[in-house]
Order: sequence, then C-alpha cells, then structure tokens
Amino acid sequence: MTYRTVATLGVIVAVVYGLAALIVPSAIGSVFGITFDTIAEYETRLLGGAYVGYGIVNFLTKDTTDPVTRRAVAAANAFAWAVSFVVSTFGQVRGLSNSIGWTTVLLALVFTIVWAWTYVAAGERGSEARRARALM
Repeated sequence: MTYRTVATLGVIVAVVYGLAALIVPSAIGSVFGITFDTIAEYETRLLGGAYVGYGIVNFLTKDTTDPVTRRAVAAANAFAWAVSFVVSTFGQVRGLSNSIGWTTVLLALVFTIVWAWTYVAAGERGSEARRARALM
C-alpha cells in the first residue's frame, strides 16, 4: 500500500468521524449505546476537531515525496491511532460501549499497523535516497 493510499484512507476516516463528532455528537454516542451529557458533547466535539485536523494534514501531504515529511506524518498518525486503540479497547473491556464499539477497536488496530508500516517504509526509502545522493 502506498503512502498516498494510506493518507487518502486516513482523510476519509478522519473527516467522516470528525465531522460526525463535531455536528451530531449525541447521535454518535447513541450508535455506541452511550448517553452524553453536556460535558461529553463538548469533549466529543473537541475530539472531532482533532480528527478533522488529522484529515487535513493527511490530505495536504498525500502527494509529498519527501521521506522526512512522510515519516513525520506517519509517526503522528501511528501514535494517535495506537492511543485510540488502547483507550477504545479499555472502554470495551470495561463495558462502556455496546458491541458496535469493537468496530472502533478494530479500525484503530488496522490504522495503527498501516501507519506504523508506512513509517518504516518511508524510512527505508529515505535511507535509499541518502545512499544514492552519497554515491553521486
């Protein structure tokens, strides 16, 4: 999977989740069997803004060929998705959400792995480019 493909998928997921959290946080909660109070709606909107921000970064860098930029974006995404995986898994184990919540756990796991792979791949390409320049 190319960096561009991973970044594009990241844009789609981040924008869909982010806009939904910004616009209809209580509806999102109800899908997962969670009732939100005012504070939870506020926090969900903050999270939605962060997701949209990730989507914007992924969109603006999807066509970059700079391995340093690719690694930085991949590292940030891998870290964010890994934290999401840990937190959502903990929430599911504690019974804080209905069974639909496991889809979030799975999505976070998949994106953690894909972004981590992208991080490693960008580093390998960067090393190859540095070696090629050194030979010139």
